This record gives sequence, structure tokens and C-alpha cells, in this order.
Amino acid sequence: MSKLFQKTFLLLTLAYLAVTSVASGYSGYTLYQSLLEEYRSKGSAIAMSLADSSVDMILFRDAAVVQSTIEQYMDIKGVNYVYIVNHDNRIIAHTFIPVIPPSIKHSLHNNSLLREAQISTITLENGQRQLDVAVPILLGKVGQVHVGMDLALIENHVMKDVLAESTFILLIFIIGTIFAYFFVQRVSKPLVMLNTFAENLAEHNFEGPLHAQNNKINSILKQNDEVGNLTNSFVELENKLVKYIANYKRTTAEKESIESELKVAKSIQMAMIQATRIDRLNMNGVEVGSYMKPAKDVGGDFYDVIPLNDNLVFFVIGDVSGKGVPAALYMAVTMTLCQSFSHEDMSALEIIEKTNNHLMRYSKYHMFVTLILGILDTRTGEMTFASAGHNPPVLVNSETGTSEFVSGDTGIALGVIENTQIKPTTLTLKPGDMFLAYTDGITEAFDSNGECYGEERFLSQCLKAQTPKKLVAEIIIDVKDFSSGIEQSDDLTVLCMKYK
Repeated sequence: MSKLFQKTFLLLTLAYLAVTSVASGYSGYTLYQSLLEEYRSKGSAIAMSLADSSVDMILFRDAAVVQSTIEQYMDIKGVNYVYIVNHDNRIIAHTFIPVIPPSIKHSLHNNSLLREAQISTITLENGQRQLDVAVPILLGKVGQVHVGMDLALIENHVMKDVLAESTFILLIFIIGTIFAYFFVQRVSKPLVMLNTFAENLAEHNFEGPLHAQNNKINSILKQNDEVGNLTNSFVELENKLVKYIANYKRTTAEKESIESELKVAKSIQMAMIQATRIDRLNMNGVEVGSYMKPAKDVGGDFYDVIPLNDNLVFFVIGDVSGKGVPAALYMAVTMTLCQSFSHEDMSALEIIEKTNNHLMRYSKYHMFVTLILGILDTRTGEMTFASAGHNPPVLVNSETGTSEFVSGDTGIALGVIENTQIKPTTLTLKPGDMFLAYTDGITEAFDSNGECYGEERFLSQCLKAQTPKKLVAEIIIDVKDFSSGIEQSDDLTVLCMKYK
């Protein structure tokens, strides 16, 4: 038995009880009042007839005739007793067998002679309730007539009628319950199947439509009612979920493939930095420290340090416009060009001009790169570098213990115009001096309040350590502490060279 039918049966039962109580009570009451009024009229008519016809018989003391007369009325349906009382309040004729009930005698002692008709209800010793109709004879001067109408007949008639009505209502209830059962079964059966389908749907892997394997669900879909519409909504939901899961799996696979490719690209990009060459430089009069972290998996920042011979060291640091894969590709091209043109017979100016002219082949992609490129002579400490729109480098003076930006000509970024004119800058490093080049991701890092890291703070951090590696580490730690809780928005790159 379904829960829906249990609730329906409970409602029907409550409705049946309510209807039966109200209908039976109302019909029983109205019928009882109608029959009671009929009994009163009937009893009054009998009593008045006897009162009119018994005057002479009482006056002439013809008791036998009086007794015979009242016994004739006992054949009338509903009449239970008849008795006549004289003016002395004594019963002179009655129909009680074998004796007059004590309750009748008791009522005579308490009542005076009647002057008008009176109707009352009395209960005999046997428990029978009687409608006692009393009518005076000659205004009570001769006596009074009492006719008892049996109320049990009214009550039995009412009970039979109420029982018949209740039986009829019960029959309607039974028929209605049977009809409701089949109707609810017809409604609940597809709902139960739909509920099972929904439970199975929750455990489905959505590799294919579940309803295609369920003939019962397909049969419900043909129903042109609310259940059919609800089932159709579930099937549409399932179809959308199947498509969504398929798209999600495909998208996830593609994303994982892209992430895997980006990891490889990042490994390749970081390998291009050529850390092994930097380690080898520490034996040639130059100590190097460096750091690079892209804002995304790959980025557009780069740096390189290449020994051209035993005395000359080539270095470059750059920042490609944009971020991500396009910037990484442009960075790889730029770095490759710089490496290919870095020879001991080439000056820093020549390398930067050739690199720019080759980058102009890619001008249609509207990308460019800022960089600092230079050559250090480890014999004399003389450094010649050229800046193409890049941030000014910092010189840490070992004698004065100060740090300052190196002033010099800053040309336009590479990849913008051909045959760009850039003037090189020359300075002489003393043993212990350090030269720092960086990208704008360092000085333009932001904190949670939107404040910029700035050049002044960067200059002060350049005095925090005496070796390139430690100094670079101190700078990066300070930048990260400054922008703690904020997502890295740009590539971070620092290159530090110490002349020994």
C-alpha cells in the first residue's frame, strides 16, 4: 500500500466520520421531532375524543361501559395505555395489566385536577418512556383522561432510519475507497517508477542516457498529464547532465593536456636560463645571483649570462609585453637572437641592433620587449651596456656602501621600429661592486592596500647582503612579504653580478 493511498484513505475516513455524524445527527433529530409532534397530535385527538364521549358514562357511573370504551383505543398503533380519573382523582378505568404502575399512582397524588390539556413525558418502572397526554373532562369538573403514547416506537423508527442512512453512507464510503485505491494506484505507480528512476539517476555515471534502458519510463513519457510532463522534465535534465558531463570530461582532459604542456614549456623555459653557465662564471672573476618566477605557468621575462671568452662576459635581462604563452614564445625568440649574436667581436650596441631588426619580422603581432644587454671585461671591470626601454639598473658601490640607479640613455623597446638608435652606457666596476638588473614586476608589486613596492624600497634592499645570491634572496623575500595575500600580477626577475 503506497503512502499516497494511506494518506488518501485517512482523509476519506475522516470525511466519512464527519459526514456520518452530521447527517445522522441532523436527520435523526428532525425525524424524531416530526414523529414526536405527530404523537402529540395523535394522543391529543384520542384523549379529547375520550373526554367528550365519556361524560355521560362517568356521570351515570357506568364503569363497564367506560372500561370497554377505553380498551378499544388500545388497538391504535402507538397507544400504550389509557386511564380515566374522576373528580376525586381516582382511576375509575384503565388498561394496565395486571395492576396500575406505582409511578402512575404517584403522579396522581402530586397533580391537581386539570383545567386544560397537558402533555408530559414519564418513565414507567419497566424503563419505557411515555408521552402522557392529559385532557380534562368538562374543564376538570368530572375528571380527566390520560393517554400514553409509547416513545419507544419513535426511537426505534429513528434508529432504523439513522442506521439505514449510515449504512448507505458506509456503502458510498466503501465504493469511494475502492475507486480511490485504483485511482491512487494509477497515479502513484508512475510516481513510484519516477522516484526509482530519480534514485538510479543519482548513482548513474552519465556515460549514456539512463531512460533509454527503462521501458517503464518511456511508457510514462507518453502520458499526456502532469506526471508525463514531470517525467519529461527529468529526462530532459538527464540529457543535459549527460551532455554536461561529457563536455566537462572533455574540457577537463583538454585542460589537463594544456597544463601538462605548460609544465613542459615551463621546464624548457627555465632550462633556457642556463644555470650551469652561471655557476661556471663564478670562477672567472664574476659572481652571479639570479631569480625568475613567471606570473603564470610561463612568462615573458628572461635573463642570460654567457662567457664570450676568458675575459668577456655577456649578459642580458628582458621583459616581453604581455604574459603567458605568447609572451613566452616571443621571449624564446628574443633570447635565441641575443645568444646567436653574442660573439666576442660584437659590441653590445651591435647585438641589440641586430636583435631589434630581426624582431621586426614579428611586428604584426604587436608585441615588443624591453631589455638591458651588456658586456663586462673582467680584466678591467669595464662594462658597456645598452638599454631598450628597460628599468634603470642599480650599482652597489662597495667603497661608499651606497646604492644608486645608473643613469644612461634609454632607447625605445625592441620590435617597435627598425634601425632604432640607442646610445650605449659605459661604467667601470671596482672589486666588490655589484650590478643589479631587474624587471618591473619587482618595483611594481602591490600590497593589499594597493600601494606600490617602488624604486626607493628596492634601492634600500640592495644593501641588505654582500653576495649576489643572498642579496637576490633578500629582495625576493621582501617583495613577497610586501605583497602577501595578493596574487602575483607580473613576472619577477632579478639578475645580480658582483665584480671580484
